[in-house]
Amino acid sequence: MYYVTWSEGFRPGLLNRPVGASNPDGTYSVKAEVDTDEVTNYEFGWKTVLRDGQLRFNGSAFMVDVSGLQSTIFDPSIVNLFFSDNAADAEITWY
Repeated sequence: MYYVTWSEGFRPGLLNRPVGASNPDGTYSVKAEVDTDEVTNYEFGWKTVLRDGQLRFNGSAFMVDVSGLQSTIFDPSIVNLFFSDNAADAEITWY
């Protein structure tokens, strides 16, 4: 058996409660909103039974591409609440 999948999705943007909060020297500020992040996933896999059912061989390979990854942070030096931001783009590959 072989299979191939493709999927994509997103998480909606977030609002931060501690908008504009900064530490005493003013070097950090908290954005009011966080943009949506998007993910695209590709996967290929197989399942094989060999030698009259005595040997099974299963495997898969996949790649996940994330853009605008949302990350939540707790840093009491900035504010005593959790806040979120778009961290970076990411890629996950497994063979």
